[in-house]
Amino acid sequence: HLSWAVRRLSPDQHTPPVRYRHLVAWVLLYALVWAVGGLLLFVVVGAVHPLGPEQLPAIVGVWATWGLTAMLLFSFVPFGLGVTELTLTTLLSPFIPVDEALFVALLMRA
Repeated sequence: HLSWAVRRLSPDQHTPPVRYRHLVAWVLLYALVWAVGGLLLFVVVGAVHPLGPEQLPAIVGVWATWGLTAMLLFSFVPFGLGVTELTLTTLLSPFIPVDEALFVALLMRA
């Protein structure tokens, strides 16, 4: 079914077949990259404000939510123009003070 959709949507009729194991491998790799990004955010937030290990899943969720929001809603704003930092600050504010959340958002942007 997936190969049919790729052939149907592709302008090039010589598209290589898409195998499910390759698709699953790429999805798992992409999920791993997002998890590592969330772990990096956890480390940066922990350097600014102490966090317990029980907050790791929530911070990874913040990272994923921020990335998805930035991709879907703010892709039309050139360079984000501060909107992405404001979003990350807002998402982090339940866990750390707002000024520290803004600092972390700016660090993650750099």
